[in-house]
Amino acid sequence: PLPDDVPSAIRSVLTLPESGTCKAFARLKSNDKEVLLTMQYVTEGFPLGENLQLQVTDAFVPFVGPQGAGVTHRRWAVVLWVKELRWHLKFLKGIIVSQVMERGKRASELLLSNLKHAARGRS
Repeated sequence: PLPDDVPSAIRSVLTLPESGTCKAFARLKSNDKEVLLTMQYVTEGFPLGENLQLQVTDAFVPFVGPQGAGVTHRRWAVVLWVKELRWHLKFLKGIIVSQVMERGKRASELLLSNLKHAARGRS
């Protein structure tokens, strides 16, 4: 079943199968100035899964300021359209991107909360 927070416009045209797969590819890059973690997600067996991929990059940049040292976090989320939607489904593009950005923001907040919690345990 579709989650409760899926907009009615999407509910009216999609049903979810019992199962599918999601592959995650990760790239971690670091240097003296930043640490970058890029994740790319590819789904199979889900509606529109063949049409898009999701790429999320988290950047962690150390800083030192008058209040002390810390880390700045930035996140970019991109919906990569690898195959055009059929004409009668094109209206879903904006809805999908909006949902991805909103959920990406919540996921970022959860990531930072978990990192802060872990850091407190180490100090």
